[in-house]
Amino acid sequence: MEILWNALLPFFFVFSVVYGALEVSGVFGKRANTLIAVIIGFFAISSPMLVEFLNQALPFAVIFFIGFFFLSFIVKFAGKPKEKDYTLIMIITGLIILFFATNGQEIIENYFSLPQESITNIFSWIIVIFILLLFFAAYKYKSE
Repeated sequence: MEILWNALLPFFFVFSVVYGALEVSGVFGKRANTLIAVIIGFFAISSPMLVEFLNQALPFAVIFFIGFFFLSFIVKFAGKPKEKDYTLIMIITGLIILFFATNGQEIIENYFSLPQESITNIFSWIIVIFILLLFFAAYKYKSE
């Protein structure tokens, strides 16, 4: 069971994220994407610090992906609007950033028993992710 937590889960997480990003970008072919993702996955599990970080961050990543897929399911179920408007997404993302900037660290401290360094790192990553989402939404809004 120890090998599952210390090697396989971080490897498959890194592999799937890298492979998905390469597939979406379309830079290389399918075989090259697989090879690059496998190599980066092996590099990831060779670093004990990264494996420890991934083991701490994977529960939060699972919660994020479940929420993301749930919201995308609701959007698909409700039907797509005829024209895409990213203004609402930018407003919601901005409000989430504001909420986490004011209350995020307290929420993480109250609900999860983690060391202070981990809380600060998780809080920082949440803010970075939401800022990147805001930039992505602004880019999509500008390109249309």
